[in-house]
Amino acid sequence: MLSHFSGIFELSLFCFFKGKDIKWKDQFERRIELKEFKYQEFEIRRSYKALINSYFRNKSLNLYRNYSSEAKKTIKEMLVGKDILFVDHYEMFQYVPKDFKGRVVLHQHNAEFVLWNRFASVEKSIIKRKFLFLESKRIELAEKEYCKRADMVLAAPNDIEQLMSLGIIDSKFRETYHLGEDELIHKEIIPFEKTEKIILFLGTLSWEANVDGLVHFIDEVFPEILKKEPETKLYIIGKDADQRIKSRAENTDSILLTGFVENVEPFYKKSRVFILPLRFGSGIKVKFLNALYRGIPTVSTAIGAEGIEVENNKHYLAANTDNEFASQVVELLSNQAQWEQIQKNGRELAQERYLWENHLKEIEGYLGELQLIASSQ
Repeated sequence: MLSHFSGIFELSLFCFFKGKDIKWKDQFERRIELKEFKYQEFEIRRSYKALINSYFRNKSLNLYRNYSSEAKKTIKEMLVGKDILFVDHYEMFQYVPKDFKGRVVLHQHNAEFVLWNRFASVEKSIIKRKFLFLESKRIELAEKEYCKRADMVLAAPNDIEQLMSLGIIDSKFRETYHLGEDELIHKEIIPFEKTEKIILFLGTLSWEANVDGLVHFIDEVFPEILKKEPETKLYIIGKDADQRIKSRAENTDSILLTGFVENVEPFYKKSRVFILPLRFGSGIKVKFLNALYRGIPTVSTAIGAEGIEVENNKHYLAANTDNEFASQVVELLSNQAQWEQIQKNGRELAQERYLWENHLKEIEGYLGELQLIASSQ
C-alpha cells in the first residue's frame, strides 16, 4: 500500500518498530519513496503490570501498549500542513489531534472488540473470561469513538457489519481487504499426485487465536484423522511457537514444528490440505487468501473464512464441529477429483476478486473522494 501511494502522493510515515523489526529499516527505506519518515523503537509487552497501568491511564490494554508521549509529540509536528491522515488500525487513532484540519481515514484491520468478545467465549477460566469480556467492552468504546471521529473508515465487509452495530453511519464505510502474497497466483499449479498426506498450518504461533485453534485441533481433531489416515503429517510453520504447541509437537512424530521459514514454497508444493481451525478472531485471514492463491484446498471454520466470498464445497470445505473438521480433511486427503475442483475454483476466485493491483486502485478512488470534499470546502 505504501509503495503504491508513494508514487501518487507526497507521503510521510510514522511507525513503531517492535521486537527485531528495526533490522528491516534500511531495506524498507530503499523500497519506499517517502517525503518524511520517522519512527520509534517501542514495545510494551502484555503483562499484568501493563494491564493494571492501562486502567490507571483509562485506556484499553492494546491502546496502552501502543501509547508513547514521544510519539504523540512527533506525530503532531508531522501533521502540520498535511491533507489526509491515514491511520492504520484503531490503536494508532489515539494520536489524532482533535484540532487536525485535514481528513482522517481509519483503516480497521479487524472489528477488534468482536475478536476479544469471541476470545472470551472460548476461555475456560471464569476469571479470565470476565477480564476478556471487560476488555472487549473497553475496546468497543474506543472503536465507536474513533469511527465517529474519522471521515472515512476502511474495513472488511464482515467488520463493517459489526462496526455499524455500534451506531456508526454506513456512509462512512468503504470496503477493504487484507490481501496476501498475490504473486503466488502466477506460480505453476500444484498436481495432486505430487503432494503428500500433509496438513499445513502457517501463522504467528504466539498469537492466541492461532495457539487456541491449533491446540484444539491437535487435541480433538488430529487423532480422528490419524485413525483413518495414519500416515498423515501435520506441518506447523511460524515463529515464536507457544509452549502449548511445542509440548504437543515433542510428543509425536506426526507433527513437524518448523519455526520461521524464509521460503515456504517447498512446503506449499507438497502439502495436500491447508487448515484454519480458528475458534475466535475477526477480519480477513491473509493465510486463507495465500492458500487460495497457491491452490492448496482448505478446511476452515466459519471464523477462519469470514470476509472472503468463498462457498462451501466450491472454494473450500467448511467445518464447524470437531467431527466435521476431521471428515473434511480426510476427504481432501483422499478424494483427488474434489481436491482438484476446489483448487481450480479457489484460484479462479482469488484471480477475480483478491488482487492487490485492483484493490489499491479502489483505495486510491476512496482517497480521491476525500480530496474532492476538501477542495470544495
